Amino acid sequence: MYEIKEISINELNTNENIFNTLREIYENFDTWLEKLKKENTKCYITTNSKEITSLMILKIDEKDSNQITTKEKLLKIRTLIVKDKNKGIGNRCLNKSIEIAKQNNINYVYITCKNNNKEMIEFLNKHSFKLYNELEEENIYLLKIERK
Repeated sequence: MYEIKEISINELNTNENIFNTLREIYENFDTWLEKLKKENTKCYITTNSKEITSLMILKIDEKDSNQITTKEKLLKIRTLIVKDKNKGIGNRCLNKSIEIAKQNNINYVYITCKNNNKEMIEFLNKHSFKLYNELEEENIYLLKIERK
């Protein structure tokens, strides 16, 4: 079973395949990654014996996010990529993000997704994320955290 580990981005080998995939998708990925390293940003990963199999980077947005209009704090999933498919890793990552939102008394989790990423859109819809806003190249999906 894949255990989700919280570590600093500074501890990662950014030459691994998962980062090359992100570089292909996002034009200025390395510049953004350097900013996160300077901020000593935490991330969540799973690994197998050879490599990183998933990466999730979160950020708590204070009340005025430039992407979501609300007066509440939000949890943004800045990055979610899973290389080892069909093993429940994506589900565990989402559950981890919801757990962190609840711990921080946050009612909404959101993520941006490229318009052409059909697999991710299907995954988000399956997990009750709702389309919040359609942008030029990506869409914003929002999940309201249910509390018992």
